[in-house]
Amino acid sequence: MANNTGAFHIARQLFDSEIWIKKPATWKIIWIYILGRVNHSDSTNFQRGEGFFRFSRELDKIGYDITENMVKKCLSFLREKQMISTSRSTRGTRLKVLNYNKLQDLDYFTSTSRSTSSERQVNDKGTPIVKNVKNERMIKTSIVPPKNKFIKPTKAELDAYCEKMKYDVNTEKWLAHYESNGWKVGKNPMKSWQSALTTWNLSNKDKSEVQPSVREVEWYVYWCYHCQEEYFKKERGNYRCTKPDCQCEVRGSVEDGNLEEIGAKLENRRNIFKKESK
Repeated sequence: MANNTGAFHIARQLFDSEIWIKKPATWKIIWIYILGRVNHSDSTNFQRGEGFFRFSRELDKIGYDITENMVKKCLSFLREKQMISTSRSTRGTRLKVLNYNKLQDLDYFTSTSRSTSSERQVNDKGTPIVKNVKNERMIKTSIVPPKNKFIKPTKAELDAYCEKMKYDVNTEKWLAHYESNGWKVGKNPMKSWQSALTTWNLSNKDKSEVQPSVREVEWYVYWCYHCQEEYFKKERGNYRCTKPDCQCEVRGSVEDGNLEEIGAKLENRRNIFKKESK
């Protein structure tokens, strides 16, 4: 009896055979069990493809639902189809798988498959093929996804793309803009949000280049206590009001002959910042 090591071949032609199509399912299991248990090579007592079986004691190894009567009927069928030959002894059954060498020769089935394939091609040429065009179209429509279908990006995708491309874009503003216009570029539906984002970034860059650069300049605000008006100066200093009505203070002396009226002294109360072009 063969051991449980190694492997054996089962040809796909088995699926077209009588034992597979027309006989009980248990017979297939018995046949495969026999193929796997006979000797794969010659030994002292048995040649390649031969083996010794005690089926009454091996039922549990074949299958839990296999009975001895099933085995007997299967063996009878295999002998009738000249797939095996058997001889009984007092201890069991000596069994030989006929054509075992062919069954285990892959080259044999390769050549057979080629000839069968060629015959099918010849036959197919003369066989008209009727297609259900409507059903084919329905299948293609349901299975094949539409090409270039636009998928709206998420803010996370936009942020990641801007970081990768070094874009200076407010992604929240970008999303709000295209959500509001129905994801259109001009009058056409958007096809690529990456391209739209690139165009947006270039537009922002052009605007920043056109606009003159500005800076914030500190101005000093002075207040006249006499006329209650403010004056804006770029520098700190001791300023006086220049209005004629505000010439309310004097400077010099009568003795020296240099007495003169001067404007009210301005007081610096606050500072402001104004934007100016650089």
